[in-house]
Amino acid sequence: MSVQRIEILGVPVDVCPKTDLEQKILSLLEKQGPSQIVFLSIWDLLKAKRNAEYAECLQKADLILPISKSILKGAKSLKKTIPIRYNPFEASISILTTLENRYKSLYLFGARKKALIAAERNVQKTFKGLRIVGRYVGYYKKEAEPGIIQAIQKSSPSLVLQSE
Repeated sequence: MSVQRIEILGVPVDVCPKTDLEQKILSLLEKQGPSQIVFLSIWDLLKAKRNAEYAECLQKADLILPISKSILKGAKSLKKTIPIRYNPFEASISILTTLENRYKSLYLFGARKKALIAAERNVQKTFKGLRIVGRYVGYYKKEAEPGIIQAIQKSSPSLVLQSE
């Protein structure tokens, strides 16, 4: 597996060939504790430059996949290895297919209730071997957060799919 991490303006970006994505996902599933996959846009990269908490989140992420052409151009102009640009939808389908083939589970988190229910319905129809072990809308009161975290931990999903 040849995943290489580079830095663009101090922000980490992974060079992960599409042929190695499935193997990387499987290695993350075997790892103890949570793993984080980030789809990084140019706006996220710029946000990390001015927001230390977000920058720290990216530093700790296990896989950072660029989704903007600008990131690729930046790597090229900085004479770094040029990462592969991912389409978030296609990459998500690939990740969910990998999970389905191994009978893993999914927790859906975020978005509005109507969108979350539609996403759950679509996942159930498309990925019949993937178990959905829970869901929670993205708009909640701060006091509810410990209960949400506990619910996610108790359901112990293979993947928490989070929407903004």
